[in-house]
Amino acid sequence: MARSLWMFSLIPEAVSVGLASILIPLFVIINLKGSLMDVGLVAGVSGIALIPSVMLFGSLADRFAKCKIFIAFSFAGMGVSFLLTANVVDINGLLIVNTLRTIFYAASLPTRQILIVESDSRSGWEGGIARIEFLTGVGEAIGIAIGSFTNAEMGFVSLFTICGVLSLGSAFAAMVMIKEPGLMIERRLLSLERFTNTLAKASTIVSNANRYSRYGATERISEIFSPSVKLFLIGVFAFSLAGKALFIPLPVYFLDLYPESMVFILFFMNSAANTFSYLFVTRVGSNSRRVLVMSSLLRVFLVFLLAITVVPNSAFGLASAAAILILLGVVWAFFDVSSTCLYLELSQIGRTGYYSALIGISSAVGSFVGGYISMYYGFNSLFTFCSSMYIIALILFILQFNKWSRM
Repeated sequence: MARSLWMFSLIPEAVSVGLASILIPLFVIINLKGSLMDVGLVAGVSGIALIPSVMLFGSLADRFAKCKIFIAFSFAGMGVSFLLTANVVDINGLLIVNTLRTIFYAASLPTRQILIVESDSRSGWEGGIARIEFLTGVGEAIGIAIGSFTNAEMGFVSLFTICGVLSLGSAFAAMVMIKEPGLMIERRLLSLERFTNTLAKASTIVSNANRYSRYGATERISEIFSPSVKLFLIGVFAFSLAGKALFIPLPVYFLDLYPESMVFILFFMNSAANTFSYLFVTRVGSNSRRVLVMSSLLRVFLVFLLAITVVPNSAFGLASAAAILILLGVVWAFFDVSSTCLYLELSQIGRTGYYSALIGISSAVGSFVGGYISMYYGFNSLFTFCSSMYIIALILFILQFNKWSRM
């Protein structure tokens, strides 16, 4: 447990992120008099900025083996960006400041993963990732709760200032609490173990070449040494894109149905459910593939329910919205840990940030698409699009895992 204490330094920053996640869309609509397209534009541009940033910082953190500096730098930059956001007066200004905040935020994403995987054996990765997601989820839920109870009284400027101070507090805590993992060998040991197992499989095929010749022994050996992950990554892309396209305009969707304070409460429930679900994901292990398939299937069902059961001025509709958002949060927790661990297990050294880059690409596309579809075609069309993307992810995961099981 002692080696995980550094994770508590992330909580103040997570509070600011949780508060800002709901604050920024409402800030665009209410204060800046923007549209749904503007909400999607702000999120989409920051998503694009995230892509090269996480790749760069992931490579640098691996190369220099200095996790503490990157995390503290990330949080300090975010703090300054939040303080600048408090003085923004138009959409263009928000685009610049929010993009800058995203670039700083990117510095911590792959570095957190490196700290986890280099501080524990492979069997402990799920637990480490689940713990960090639980703690940051607690922070984000607190942030949303702060917005729920203080937005009307304090206003946007004060809340963005609070976000800035919290992020700067995390930067100081990170410098004090984080200890470098020392020799970064855990992923190299895993790669060596995987290579040894690969040699054993290949030798079995070679020794039975006559038997396997008609099934393409050469092609099988090639696949064993370089297993394709394309369908898996495209599936992750589709799943993440659908999630971003759904959640970016969703606060505005609920704002048309319920009071502003109730919108905060609904997303607080979503965040809380997501957070506490990480406590039950620590033992996913070899079931990661099954979890990804079930996550996609459940999200198809939940988005369908969202389209038909949530109605205005109805206790049943409000209860349905709360239940669906809770379940969406639970599903994301299981998907997040399972997909991240599978990628880290298969990725090469120096490419830790590529997964976050993939999520960044899908987030950018999802933000634009979600804002565009909801504004010009309505939310029912958006729900249909998201369900279709989850179905595509489901099919791709099944095809990929069946392919791996035959190797």
